[in-house]
Amino acid sequence: MIALLIFAGCQTEPLSSESGLTSADAKFQKSNLRFDWSCTTTASTVDLYAGQHILVGNVTVKEDGSDYKITYNITNSGYCLKATHLSVENSPNGFPITNSGNPKVGHFEYSEAHDCLSSYTYTVPMDEGDYIAAHAVVTCTTGGVETLYATLPATANFCITTGRKIDGAKSYIKVDVTDGPLSGSYWGWCADESLGFDNVGVPQGDSLCFNDNSFTVYTLNDESHISSIIANVDHIDSALWLINNLDALLGEGYLYGNIQWALWKLLNNQECNSCNYNLKLPSGDITIAGMEVYNKAITQGDGFVPACGDQTIAILDNGVSQPIIIPIAIPCDNGDCEETAWADGCDFPGNQWATYFHYGTEN
Repeated sequence: MIALLIFAGCQTEPLSSESGLTSADAKFQKSNLRFDWSCTTTASTVDLYAGQHILVGNVTVKEDGSDYKITYNITNSGYCLKATHLSVENSPNGFPITNSGNPKVGHFEYSEAHDCLSSYTYTVPMDEGDYIAAHAVVTCTTGGVETLYATLPATANFCITTGRKIDGAKSYIKVDVTDGPLSGSYWGWCADESLGFDNVGVPQGDSLCFNDNSFTVYTLNDESHISSIIANVDHIDSALWLINNLDALLGEGYLYGNIQWALWKLLNNQECNSCNYNLKLPSGDITIAGMEVYNKAITQGDGFVPACGDQTIAILDNGVSQPIIIPIAIPCDNGDCEETAWADGCDFPGNQWATYFHYGTEN
């Protein structure tokens, strides 16, 4: 398999030549093992490959005073860091290697064990060198959706507060589940614009509370009931994308009311064009921003499936009142697989696929 390698902040130059070798280099060259000096990988960011061909993330190098900040970043949601080993040398010949030319990662100067991390940074003095061998052990993760669903209660008691009453609100309603496995606070949403709560709850300050276990907790596996709440079930993937990108959309300047408006249209093709007050939106035409969010969800969320670390949804419904959507994080469970991973670059002279690179930035 041939991989097209793209390096951020790269330049191309020979790593070295056999002229001007140090005494350590010369001693090394007396053996039958030779580094390939024609390799031209000089970069500040390189890809991180597991099992030789699985792109799981990258390794970045940044200068911070007299130190390097060398960071492993996992961008593939199916993997996480279990261990890292890092060696930084003035010459490739300084890397700890076996007699057969393979790196001794257990002898690398920096190493840490990790509990399924997505990122880890080492601080390394720059005078140690600019040749970097970055090794990792990654483990696959499994999306724990079914495990999550199995832990959910059959019913839930909760209080709701409208976002209009909350400074810095991030959703249409704040949902506080008061007991059981779901206990906690959630930025929630309404599924059907045409329904309300019809005074079935008990007022408690600015909140309305439901404490009689009348609301059933439904998951996306409850297809028959979900289809009675959501007319456009084909748009659930786009709605999930919208909920998982809430912070990004708010960062772009959209308001939670724009997102609720888009959710109503996605799920039930409803357009509440006079809901400025309810949605805490300024006066004027609210369909413009609402449709922008809706179109983003349709185009970017098509086929979206939340993985571990993302959010799925549960729907609280009593069959009469407004069904309430709450986002729930999908747990990440360590899988039973491990892969060795290397920051991409030049080959070690041994028979393994281990690689190293030369740090450099564009002129």
